[in-house]
Order: sequence, then structure tokens, then C-alpha cells
Amino acid sequence: MLMAAAVSSSQINDLLIQISRSLLQYVSEIWPWSALDAEESRRTLDRLAADQRKSAAALVRFLDARGEVIDFGTYPTEYTSLHYVAVDFLLGQIIENQDSIVAAWEAVLRSADANTDAADLLRDITTAERNRLDELRRLSAGG
Repeated sequence: MLMAAAVSSSQINDLLIQISRSLLQYVSEIWPWSALDAEESRRTLDRLAADQRKSAAALVRFLDARGEVIDFGTYPTEYTSLHYVAVDFLLGQIIENQDSIVAAWEAVLRSADANTDAADLLRDITTAERNRLDELRRLSAGG
């Protein structure tokens, strides 16, 4: 049986990079084109990105309280080819990226000792990331 361990600050910073440099965050900064009938999708993506930034801020506060150096990383270079494309085109890619984020968070959470100071924060943000993924899927399905 595997023993759960305390989550390292390095692991938490890696998770911070994933959400602070997610495709959802990138899209919120590049202002993709949206037709009038896709404006509601655009507003939803902006709201989800703002919520994700709140999760990133919670991680920053946690790492800062531990006296850790915080690394925000950089956006992947493949995102640069996504300028000036329609929101609808990006949605599937955002969902795919968000799905990988959720998988990474769940893996760290599974390996974490439930009785550490990081566990509650990890659980809360993992739940928030799952909820974002669910909402993105509903948006994609038109509902």
C-alpha cells in the first residue's frame, strides 16, 4: 500500500503554473474574435478565467506563507498560433487543456496526505477545476 506524503512546495508551484498559464487564461488575455451570437460564450469564458485566477491567487498566498519563491512559468509557445481565431474554435482546445489540468490536480491530491495544511486547499481547487471543466463542457454542448 502506498503511503500518502506531504505535498511539496514544488508540486504546488507546478500546479500554480498549470492554472496561471492555462489556455483559458491565455484566451482571456488575447481577446479572441466572437460573433454577436457567441458573446455569451465569451462572457462565460471570461468569468471562468477570473475564477481560475482566484484559485491561482490562493496558491500564491499559500506558497508565500511558506516563504517559497513563486514561479508563474510562461505560456506554451503553441498558444501563440491561436490569436485572431473564433471563440467557438478555441472551446474544444480549452476543454482538452482543462481536462489535463484536472487530471494533474487529481493525481497530486491522490498522493497527498489528507492531514496536511495543503490538503484542504488542494481539494478545494481540484473541485473548482472540475467544476470549470463541467461548465466548459456544457458551454460546448450549447447548454
